[in-house]
Amino acid sequence: MDTAAFGALNSLRILDLSQGVAGSSCTKLMAGFGAEVIKVEQPGRGDSIRSMGPFWKDETNVETGCLFLHLNTNKKSITLDVTNAEGAELLRRLVPQVNAVIESYEPGFMEEHGLGYDAL
Repeated sequence: MDTAAFGALNSLRILDLSQGVAGSSCTKLMAGFGAEVIKVEQPGRGDSIRSMGPFWKDETNVETGCLFLHLNTNKKSITLDVTNAEGAELLRRLVPQVNAVIESYEPGFMEEHGLGYDAL
């Protein structure tokens, strides 16, 4: 049985563009309370915590980082390069379908790519 279906946030859809522990922790809590969380990762690079150990069976692999796996439980995942025009346009098309966008880029990054608060 999918226990997330009974969560307090089960009517929410969240777009997670965060990198590292803080944003992933925030959206993990939302997913745990039933929100549909869609993790967006840079193609070929992924989230920075993918390269942090410990790793399953002590074998370094971006697919088996225990911290990454723990913090991204119950999330859907896509790759999208928001730094190019096509990726930015796809993100703009996704935003109206979600209730919130969580991101952890340096200040000004989203605006620099035409994806700031006012644009979205």
